[in-house]
Amino acid sequence: MPATPSRRAREQANEASLREEGRMANEAKFTEFQLGCDAGEAHACTSLGEWYSVMRNDFVRAAELFTQPCLEKRHPQACLSLGMMLGEKKREH
Repeated sequence: MPATPSRRAREQANEASLREEGRMANEAKFTEFQLGCDAGEAHACTSLGEWYSVMRNDFVRAAELFTQPCLEKRHPQACLSLGMMLGEKKREH
């Protein structure tokens, strides 16, 4: 049975609402990570680095955010993420 115009409109409105909710959730996480990183929390800087890597494809900024918690605080996830990025860059050349 084909969708009626009102059903299509309702589905489009639901999709738009879900996209907006997702956008707001992403912004909230970004803010949470940024505040934590500004406070010197290694896990927050690592999460912010992952956010830049995945959400913005900004690998330079991501690497910058992984470096400090890895080298200064020996945060395992930051070191792993930084090492994976550097390893991938080496394979590209």
